Amino acid sequence: MEIQLRRSYCGDDLFPWNCAVCELGYTPRTVMADIVGDEGDVCDDCLAYLHDRHPELFPGVELLDALAAKYPTPVYPNSAAVRAAEKADLDEASRQFEDSYLWRPGDPQVLPVTA
Repeated sequence: MEIQLRRSYCGDDLFPWNCAVCELGYTPRTVMADIVGDEGDVCDDCLAYLHDRHPELFPGVELLDALAAKYPTPVYPNSAAVRAAEKADLDEASRQFEDSYLWRPGDPQVLPVTA
């Protein structure tokens, strides 16, 4: 399993759902721990466990917290804003989607500098 940290692309994604690992309910934050190749996200408790077991492979909750503090809002507030952005400039919207991936396996776990 690989996990990447992703900024929510659309504010409509921030609703209660179940963790893909423990299946318990939680509400994702503006930065989520996505399982690569799966539709699911991982709750903070499961992410902490995975990081404790294999810190070289899994990001820590401290990094997730720091990124969520740096990016307190989704890329777009709602699906209507996503559609408008894609209609106006699909290439730019695609770039912003790709840029929403903030940490991927193999990246250093360096906390972002905050102003």
